[in-house]
Amino acid sequence: MLARLTPRDPADAHCRLSITKWIHLNQGDNGLIAFFRKIHRVLHDGGHLVLEPQAWESYTKAKRMAEVGMLLFHNIHSYLALST
Repeated sequence: MLARLTPRDPADAHCRLSITKWIHLNQGDNGLIAFFRKIHRVLHDGGHLVLEPQAWESYTKAKRMAEVGMLLFHNIHSYLALST
């Protein structure tokens, strides 16, 4: 959704909830920097960003869930490859 924001569609405010952790985990610091640059480009001067930061503790759980998900994906993929 963020990729569709353009300066042609300026806004007075943007609300982004529970997203920074996922950007950070998937795209690292550069992804967060790109996120904030894009938001800055689409906000009117004096516009507001409502942002819900995630606690560091939630990163550990999300990372563990992602690792388990990848393991399950590889197991299913291997099973399907062997069964054909």
